[in-house]
Amino acid sequence: RCRLADGEVYRLASVVLEAGLAKLFFATAAAVRRAGFTVDVGRYDLFHGHVFERREGQGVGILFHAAEFPAVCSDFPHNLGFCQMGSSLAYSDWRMRHRNLLLLFSDDLPVRAFVLDAKSKPVSELIPSYAKAPLYTIYEDSLGEALADVFFLPETGAALG
Repeated sequence: RCRLADGEVYRLASVVLEAGLAKLFFATAAAVRRAGFTVDVGRYDLFHGHVFERREGQGVGILFHAAEFPAVCSDFPHNLGFCQMGSSLAYSDWRMRHRNLLLLFSDDLPVRAFVLDAKSKPVSELIPSYAKAPLYTIYEDSLGEALADVFFLPETGAALG
């Protein structure tokens, strides 16, 4: 059985906050596409992010992971478990290299957003050896103190936890 989240999962107490979270996911995906990258909100691609406190009191950030469950193929022969089953998300090294999406929030600056290239030296140095190619996964604790995970799965029957 697929479990997309470990531990207990809670809905936000406010429909306004839930709507804001939905808007954040869709706006992030739209901005990434406008920048020339491929991402869609959905259970195989972009459905979660990791909220963290930035170092030295610089605000908070959200590290989104897109391309979470690419389909198994000759270029990606990795079994990621039950949640990968049924994925039609085509594996692409280029897409996976750019799967880490970073939003930075602070009190005195506008929101800044970045599509990180996992093969660039400063980003690659943040990735533990076991999470490098073909997964290219940055963990939020390399950017600051982990605070919470956020999930958004519109109109799906997928179990979070």
